[in-house]
Amino acid sequence: MNLKNIIPIITVIVIIIVAIILVNQQTNQIVIENKTSPSPEISIKNERIASVYLTNIERDSEISLPIEIEGQAVGKWFFEASFPAIVINNKEEIVAQGIMQAQGEWMTEEHVPFKGKLEKIADYTGPAFIVLKKDNPSGEARFDEDVRISVIIK
Repeated sequence: MNLKNIIPIITVIVIIIVAIILVNQQTNQIVIENKTSPSPEISIKNERIASVYLTNIERDSEISLPIEIEGQAVGKWFFEASFPAIVINNKEEIVAQGIMQAQGEWMTEEHVPFKGKLEKIADYTGPAFIVLKKDNPSGEARFDEDVRISVIIK
């Protein structure tokens, strides 16, 4: 191979490497939007903005199960106007679950009110997390996102 044939190949490789670096940097820049407390405990996967929050439960609140929850989420969190939510204990075991239902037009980029009931499926008292999960019908991990709100189950 002569130098004339190698230069275009090297150029393409450099462009691909730069693109991968830029995409990786954008994915790692996270801005948290939480309207329930000033210092949230939030877990985010592969998303730059967490755009879901509860309006009737604050961080570290004492709750009883079952419980009705309300909040707002941007439209991309919903699939067919709903997304799942669970309550997990400190061992990551599910103690309650439910489906959050949009209360308005969900096919939007704006915030949409939602409501749902978390039904108890196991006995537990103590520290826990309400986990709001972005609906991901594809099943691909790169589209997963969740927000965790710490609570105490009494």
